[in-house]
Amino acid sequence: MHPEIPLDGDLRANIEHALFDTLHPSLDSYPETRLRERLRLVMADRALQRTYWSAHVTRRRESLAAALHAGVERGLLRRDLDVEATIDLLNGVFYYQYVVRGVSATRPDALARCRAAFDTVWRGIERGD
Repeated sequence: MHPEIPLDGDLRANIEHALFDTLHPSLDSYPETRLRERLRLVMADRALQRTYWSAHVTRRRESLAAALHAGVERGLLRRDLDVEATIDLLNGVFYYQYVVRGVSATRPDALARCRAAFDTVWRGIERGD
């Protein structure tokens, strides 16, 4: 389970800290062979993939979902925000670095891409007056 993201204070900074300083650097400490085997297994078996999604991934998304919902409630984020799609976008950029590009998401160039993607997503979800 991911650590809770504080819902008070600077929500963007809280989410950014969770994504860049707390959650995704753990990709480097997780053995690559284990991750690749996990991906291979779930991609080969849709039932296992659904089980993995419901038993593991959905729990890991709860804190970020709560933070995004809080942002909507506080009037910081768009009222029509699709929270699930936003989580997919934010998490997906990290996985793309590791799985598709084959580089660590904490490598400087990959991290710069992830930060640029975060900034782009944030501009799209912020409430514009």
